[in-house]
Amino acid sequence: MWTIAGAGLLIVTVCVALVIRRMRGRLTVVTVHGQSMTPALHPGDRVLVRRTALDGVRNGDVVMVARPSLAESATWTVPGVAKSAVVADDAWAGVTGDWLIKRVVAVPGDEVPRDTVEALRDTAEQAVPPGRFVAVGDNAELSFDSRTCGYFTDEQLWGLVVKRLEPVVPPHA
Repeated sequence: MWTIAGAGLLIVTVCVALVIRRMRGRLTVVTVHGQSMTPALHPGDRVLVRRTALDGVRNGDVVMVARPSLAESATWTVPGVAKSAVVADDAWAGVTGDWLIKRVVAVPGDEVPRDTVEALRDTAEQAVPPGRFVAVGDNAELSFDSRTCGYFTDEQLWGLVVKRLEPVVPPHA
């Protein structure tokens, strides 16, 4: 026969298991590479990223997005990298990595930030279209972002950076 304490422990255990199962695949820890987000984030910093859709993102949020495809990259430039290297897949991945961490400056319905995002200066839209957003690095001189490639799409969005994690301290030998 179950005791009240035993039943309570079972309920708590089941609830914790359900929460873990639901969250699996929704959270990831990412190590920052590059200086595009300095001074907010530095190389070696670790951040916790929560999977989210574009409607869960607001201006000022820091997000993780998939790097644009090689086919899309042919007309772009990356600060400090020769044009020929940008269009070579290995060089492109080496410069930008598979994922980018950037700060959102405009979401669908916001005014297109033409004055600060050169790649969108001549766009016909007055507002950021549905399924698109504008994201930039805090360190403009060292960032590949919307200033170079224009809009990011909702398909490129992986998630929202929810926390900067404390550095890992190796155990003493």
